[in-house]
Amino acid sequence: MIRMIICTVTCIPLSFLFRLLVSPFLRKLLGLSLGLVMTYIVYREQSGIVLGHSIIIYLLVRTLPNKMRNSVVLVYSFGFLLSYHLNSFLYHYRSWNLDITTILMMNTLKYSAFSFSVSDSESPLA
Repeated sequence: MIRMIICTVTCIPLSFLFRLLVSPFLRKLLGLSLGLVMTYIVYREQSGIVLGHSIIIYLLVRTLPNKMRNSVVLVYSFGFLLSYHLNSFLYHYRSWNLDITTILMMNTLKYSAFSFSVSDSESPLA
C-alpha cells in the first residue's frame, strides 16, 4: 500500500515535467516508460499479467470484426477481472494484499470504452 501511495504522490511533480516536454513522441515515450516502471514498483511480479492483458485486448480490437468486437472485449475483460476477484476471494480472503484487481477494474472500463470508440470510428455514419 505504501508503494502505491509513493507512486501516486510522485506523479504530481512529474506532471510539471510533462508540461515542459514539447515533443509528443517524448511525452508518449516517457509516459509509457514511467507507467511500466511504476506498475512494476506497485505490483511486482503481477505487472507482467497487466501488460499481457493489455496486449491481448489490443490484438482483439485489431483483429475482430466490427460487430463482434465490443461484446468479445467486454466479456473477456470482465471474465479476466472476475477470475482474479474469485482468486482473491478464495485464496486471500480477509488479507490486505494489494493485487492487480485494483488496476484491472479501471482497465476493464478503459478497454470497453476503447473498443466501442474504435467500432464507432469504423462504422459508417447513419
